[in-house]
Amino acid sequence: MPADEPDGEGAPAGTGGVEPTTTGFVVRGLRNGSVVTMTWERGMLRGDPPTLDLVDSEIELMAVARIDPYQRAGTPSDPNPAEPLADPRSALELLRRVLDRVTELRVLPGGGG
Repeated sequence: MPADEPDGEGAPAGTGGVEPTTTGFVVRGLRNGSVVTMTWERGMLRGDPPTLDLVDSEIELMAVARIDPYQRAGTPSDPNPAEPLADPRSALELLRRVLDRVTELRVLPGGGG
């Protein structure tokens, strides 16, 4: 399956079945040559500690970008939500930013989508 659509069936491009109503998903991928697994459930992210640190750093950079007029110029929509882990699609996009490659994406049972 392509990395940008791991589950491939019926989902909008790049979402892998993660919908606004999704309450949990697991992402497996590569970062710096290592296989990492990250789990998002109801706004909370857990998994590989160095990857969590990188996610925290990315969230801090996103907060700066929200107030920087040069970062915002020419952006048709808000690519940097105030609470990126609160929304499942934003959380997925954040994980795609920090992982070198997503190899698997699975919505958790009862996780919506």
